[in-house]
Amino acid sequence: MNQSELYERLHRGHDGDLCFYENACTDCDGVLELGAGAGRVTIPIARAGAQVLGVEIDEAMLTLARRAVSLETPEVQARVSWVQSDMSDFTLAGRFDRVLLPYNTLLCLLSSEEVARCLACAHRHLKPDGQLIFDVYRADTMHEEDDDDDDDDHEPIVTIDHAAGVFDVYEQSTWLRQEQRLDTVYHFIPRDGQEAFAQHIPQRYLLGPEIHQLLRDSGFRLIRHEGGFFGEPLDEEALHHVVIASRD
Repeated sequence: MNQSELYERLHRGHDGDLCFYENACTDCDGVLELGAGAGRVTIPIARAGAQVLGVEIDEAMLTLARRAVSLETPEVQARVSWVQSDMSDFTLAGRFDRVLLPYNTLLCLLSSEEVARCLACAHRHLKPDGQLIFDVYRADTMHEEDDDDDDDDHEPIVTIDHAAGVFDVYEQSTWLRQEQRLDTVYHFIPRDGQEAFAQHIPQRYLLGPEIHQLLRDSGFRLIRHEGGFFGEPLDEEALHHVVIASRD
């Protein structure tokens, strides 16, 4: 059983995010995507005409990405390339019009120091008029609550019908407020009697003021900071931090 395929099937992005990133890369020549995974964002941007380089550390996800690209036209295949590397420590040839970190990618970095190193790498690889674009879920309201740290019960979230079988997926989260950690375990329960398994996703969430400070410290100037992919206001109802920044 290929667990990376189940991971990719489970994490399909947010409503409107793919269109948002495609529009943000209109008329771009070169795009760099960090934490590119299986190419969910990379490939549509290449279809639209940009040269896209995806950086991904996980070999299994890169295998899925290369397989997905192989199904595209020769023109699209020629526009996509991959590098296996840590997104907080890499050096590539050339600079890019856009550096993207879609779908909570920054939250995979478990300290502010790692995030700062990632942003510094992004800054080095941007053209002078280029833009850094990313989104993370908005945890500010949750973080301000007075509740003690807690473990959520297993909650059913989705059923995945996969070649390996049908899986009911349950989510369990552990919140460590002082550490800004919200670690999630996804439990995959097969319906045909196969052995169940779990995927652990550790995350360190970012707060609004921290995002602004990290951008300033890394040499970026904030252009837009919104609460969603359709221009929603950044208020207490917002679900996301959607950020566009330029080199200062």
